[in-house]
Amino acid sequence: MATQGKQCNTLEDLLFDDIGDPLPIKLSVLQSITNDFSEEQIIGSGGFGIVYKGVLGDELVAVKKLYSFHAIKDEPFQREVDCLMRIRHCNIVWFVGYCAETSTNVVRKGRENMFVDSKEKLLCFEYLRNGSLRSHLDTAGSCVLQWQICYQIIKGICLGLHYLHERKIIHLDLKPDNVLLDDSMVPKIADFGLSRLLSEEKSRMVTERILEQVKSDIYSLGLIIREMVMGPNNEGTTTENVLEIWRHRLEQDSSKMRQTPIEMRYRQIIEACIEISETCIAGKPDKRPTTGDILRRPEKEEAGNWSIVPVTPVVDWISSLSRLMESIKRMAVTSPEPRTIRGEESKALQLQPGPSQPGDRRPADKSFWLDATSNAKCYMLSSRLLKVTWGESPEHWKWITLPDSRFAECAELLNVYWLAVIGEIATEDLTPGTRYAVYLVYKLTGTAVGLRGGQTQRSSLRLYGEITVSTGKVSVDVVPAAARGMAAGVAYPVARGDGWMELKLAEFAADEKLLGEKKVIVDFREENDHVKKSGLVVEGMEFRPNK
Repeated sequence: MATQGKQCNTLEDLLFDDIGDPLPIKLSVLQSITNDFSEEQIIGSGGFGIVYKGVLGDELVAVKKLYSFHAIKDEPFQREVDCLMRIRHCNIVWFVGYCAETSTNVVRKGRENMFVDSKEKLLCFEYLRNGSLRSHLDTAGSCVLQWQICYQIIKGICLGLHYLHERKIIHLDLKPDNVLLDDSMVPKIADFGLSRLLSEEKSRMVTERILEQVKSDIYSLGLIIREMVMGPNNEGTTTENVLEIWRHRLEQDSSKMRQTPIEMRYRQIIEACIEISETCIAGKPDKRPTTGDILRRPEKEEAGNWSIVPVTPVVDWISSLSRLMESIKRMAVTSPEPRTIRGEESKALQLQPGPSQPGDRRPADKSFWLDATSNAKCYMLSSRLLKVTWGESPEHWKWITLPDSRFAECAELLNVYWLAVIGEIATEDLTPGTRYAVYLVYKLTGTAVGLRGGQTQRSSLRLYGEITVSTGKVSVDVVPAAARGMAAGVAYPVARGDGWMELKLAEFAADEKLLGEKKVIVDFREENDHVKKSGLVVEGMEFRPNK
């Protein structure tokens, strides 16, 4: 296996590898696309340089020209490039390429002409049209965006910072000006001019200085969250005052307030954000949480909803990056043995599960059949159709292909503390007068953690996400009847004939009252957020007549 090179664990890894590494770019190319660094192309500036907009046909890039060698030495440039070369995450600005050239110019000094070497250092990034987060805060500093977008931004910043800290990278300058927003308002952390990459030796030496630097990022994160939720001048502002302000704003768009679950539960999530910000800006650094601690709180609140903030498809973002990198290569990029980038059509084949996958004709989303006895409609929703908390985060779940699954892909749990798997079906798809049962179809890996040894989970059935009809205790652990002890009222799984396990989550009657609702929502969750969980492989959720 080792001779086959780097093994990719996620679909995103495969696509990132197709894009290739950041490229060395000629200075002449950057001069050309920025109109020789004209003032009209300036889009920002910082402590280390000026940022210009570069135009490559239909594609745009941001070119950061660092100040001359009189103001900046090689070390900050090398440090920033080193950090950026290690980063591949959808909540961090994508590093496209770099330039480090020395040019010789004739400078007149008194009566003499002198030859002076000028070291040009430039960095090239994806261009984000919606600008910085700062530009979306009003003059008073409050967030003028809808709550759902505001929360998406908060969550994305937390995910991006968690990615950096997991890789021992400290940003050291996190602020609204250094958080950029793409076309879908997805946040991306930018500007690593002050960042620090901890060496393995330093990472083992947990000194007070290093701890303070890590926790300074947490402090900055807390300030951003607090400013977005409570406004800038928030001393003396109570949580109730903040909730009242957001309630008034949500009521101005009443249709959104009633249709979006994140907004229907705005009180709980806003309270969670305020509590997170308070712990982040605690006086003593050692009292501040880690990014993992921070993410577990919104994960828990999100799991209380039957629908969560949608994640912008990484596919579209990666496709645009691929086009951008192709454009740069066409602009006379000097790169030894440049890597081939597949076209969009080839990339789309990778992304489409099921029949679109070459050689795999299994369905991608759901299967349908009629019950042999009652002729009632039966469905199995694939894991791709289920709402899985953190399902699009490669650190928590991965998508795998198994030969004994009826679907092209299954979801394997890697690491979460709060687990929620939610399926929904439109009532119009059900057979009237039929009593249905709903099953989670799954497996446990041999290395499963936190789901065995007497651990129980909860299942519930709701109508359109608002009215809870029934709840019950369940367990994915395969426990012999004789060993179940006093766990009365707990539903346990049974083996299916296809090699999978099924766990009954709920049952309901498709009667006239239920058919008057829009959807039936069934969820499975593990609420013990002190126990790490892994090793659950979900094939799907099955709706069939109860027998």
